[in-house]
Amino acid sequence: MDVITMHQYGFNTAIGSMGTAVTEYAVDKLRSMTKNILLCMDSDQSGVKAMARINSMLMAHGTLAKFVDLNPAKDPDEFLHEYGALELQKRIDEAQVFLDIEIEKAIPNPIPKTTDLKLEIIN
Repeated sequence: MDVITMHQYGFNTAIGSMGTAVTEYAVDKLRSMTKNILLCMDSDQSGVKAMARINSMLMAHGTLAKFVDLNPAKDPDEFLHEYGALELQKRIDEAQVFLDIEIEKAIPNPIPKTTDLKLEIIN
């Protein structure tokens, strides 16, 4: 339903898959069509985990995907029905590189003062 709803709301380049079904072959095909990839999957733990896995595959091929935050909605279908196309377009325009988000989550606040703890975070 997510992709159907996205197309109904004018996002005609949206594609869909089950996160676990994305393979290296699919990543290669997608990269042959565009380098501008936005990850916009379910907001639950499974969706975030799938986006991280897909992002890792894309990065291995030199592509930095962006993440579209749908919170508080659970998926694109719910988001569009609740908030509309203009709000989704705004979120797309403001999307951050997925790797930047992962790095921000990994860095504690405040940053440790000792070098060994900083190296542990980097690793």
